[in-house]
Amino acid sequence: MVVGNQGARRFKDIIPVSLSVPIILRQIGISLSIYLFDKPQGKGARRLPFLFRNQERKKTMDEKNKKSDSEQPFHIKYRPKNFDEFLGNEPTIKSLKSLLEKKDRPHTYLFTGPSGNGKTTLARIIAKELGCKALEFYERNAANTRGVDEIRDIIDNVRYMPCGKCKVFLFDEAHGLTSDAQEALLKLAEEPPRYVYLIFCTTNPERLVVTLKNRCQHYSLALLNEDTIKALIDHVLREEEAELTPDIMQMLIKASEGIPRKALMLLEKIIKLDKDEQKRVLLDASLEVTSRDGIKDLCGILVRESSRTDHNNDWEDIQEILKKLNSPAEEIRKVIMEYMAGFLLYATSEAEREKAIRIIDDFKRSRNFDKASLVKICYQATHESEDEGEDCSE
Repeated sequence: MVVGNQGARRFKDIIPVSLSVPIILRQIGISLSIYLFDKPQGKGARRLPFLFRNQERKKTMDEKNKKSDSEQPFHIKYRPKNFDEFLGNEPTIKSLKSLLEKKDRPHTYLFTGPSGNGKTTLARIIAKELGCKALEFYERNAANTRGVDEIRDIIDNVRYMPCGKCKVFLFDEAHGLTSDAQEALLKLAEEPPRYVYLIFCTTNPERLVVTLKNRCQHYSLALLNEDTIKALIDHVLREEEAELTPDIMQMLIKASEGIPRKALMLLEKIIKLDKDEQKRVLLDASLEVTSRDGIKDLCGILVRESSRTDHNNDWEDIQEILKKLNSPAEEIRKVIMEYMAGFLLYATSEAEREKAIRIIDDFKRSRNFDKASLVKICYQATHESEDEGEDCSE
C-alpha cells in the first residue's frame, strides 16, 4: 500500500524526513509498520514515501519456526551463533573478523569446501555481524532458485532501501545457478549498493563462471582435524550430560571424516544406545566411508589412459580395491554410473568421453548384476585397448 504525495507531505510536517526508521502506528487495533525513505539511494533506486507491512511479518525466522531445544537435531541445536563459537578454520575466522571491522569491507563473499563444514553457518554469522534483520536476510537454494527470472527478481529487490542496516543475499549450493543466471549477477556482484551483501556457498566452485568468482572474497573451508572434532563432541556430551567410552569416541571421530555436521548427526544417533549398538552403527558408517572412497579410486583407474604395459598394474590395483569393497554389487554399480556421468560432463578430450560412454554402456547392459559381473566389467575395461590392438593387427 502506498500513501499519496499529499498524505506523505502531511506526515513529513510531523516527522522529520531524515528519520528513515520504522515507525509503529497502532490504529483501531491494527498494527502497521511504516517505513519512511528520504530519497532514492544509488543509481536506479525507487522513491517509496511509505511502505506498510503487517506487524506479523516482523516475526523472526526463529520465532516462526520456534522449537524447544530438546526437539532440535544436534546439528541445528549446536550450530555456532557467532565467530567465537565456530570451531576450526581459524585463519578464515580471523580474516573475516578483521574484514568486517573495516568501513570499506567487501560486499561479495564465496565460501567453498565439503558439505556440512559450516559454509552457510558462516554466511548467517556474517549477516548477524552486519546487523542484518531477519526479514532482510534472503537465503536461496540455487538448486531451486537457479534461473534468470529469479535473479531478476532479486536485482529488482536490491533497488529498494532496507528498513535496517543492510540486505544480505545468500546463494546456497551456488553451483546450481545456470550460466545465464550467473552472468546476470555479474554487475550486481561487481558494484553492489552500499547496503547490499552477496554470499555464495558451494561444494563445486569449478562450476561457477570465473568472472563471478573473481568478484568475490574467496574462503575455502578445510575439514576439521581429529582434535577439533573431539572438542566439538566433548562440548555436546557435556551439554547433554552423556558420556562415550574412549573406543566409541575414537570410532565416532574416524567415521565423521572431519565434518562437524556428520559428527553431530552420528552422535545423536548413538548417544542413547548401548555400547554394542553404538559399535554397530559406527562400524556401518566407517564401512560406508571406506566403500565410497574405494569406489571413487576404482572409477579413477577405469577412466585413466594407460599404456599396454600398465594394464596389468591397473588390474592389480583394481583387484585390491574389489577385495575390500563390502557394499552390495548393485549399490556399487549405481555409484559408478553416477561418477561416470559426472566425468562425462567435464571430460576434455574425445578419448575420455568415449571411454566413459563405454563404461556406462557396460554397466547399464548388465542384468542381474552381481559381484561376478562387477569383476568382469572392470577387467574388460582395463584391457579394452589391448583387445582393440589385437583386433587391428588381425
